[in-house]
Amino acid sequence: MSGTVVIRRYVPMRVRALKALRWAAMFFLCAAYLHDAVAMLTDFDAAVAQMRHLGLTPPNLFAALVVAIELGASAMILAGRGRWAGALMLAAFTVATSLLTHEGWAHAMPGTTANALYESLAMTGGFLLICWMDITDSMRAPVPAPGTTP
Repeated sequence: MSGTVVIRRYVPMRVRALKALRWAAMFFLCAAYLHDAVAMLTDFDAAVAQMRHLGLTPPNLFAALVVAIELGASAMILAGRGRWAGALMLAAFTVATSLLTHEGWAHAMPGTTANALYESLAMTGGFLLICWMDITDSMRAPVPAPGTTP
């Protein structure tokens, strides 16, 4: 009986620790996007110049869209509201930006192109994993009885 009490006492602590670990992992995946969005907001002219350099027109609109996607999707993931959608958005965004800027990497830093591309693919895999986990977690959640509120 005392063994059961000890197990019960430590289970909530483990659950909290696992939830904190899971949130930290999601934060670290989102950190680059949060940093980039804040940097773009603090120097929006440079962000517009970057979009112009990539040939995206109108550059102001694309710079604003990038900031909105990076902040919005990261917030969805970290807040747990539409987490799967935020993760899917950042996965698609990462693939799109990797393909768009791949040629730029080859000219700017020869020899690092493959490494940067694989880092982007790894982050995409992380976001797809978050998406999968969120969807499967919601499938396991108990369904409230009709007429009741969760």
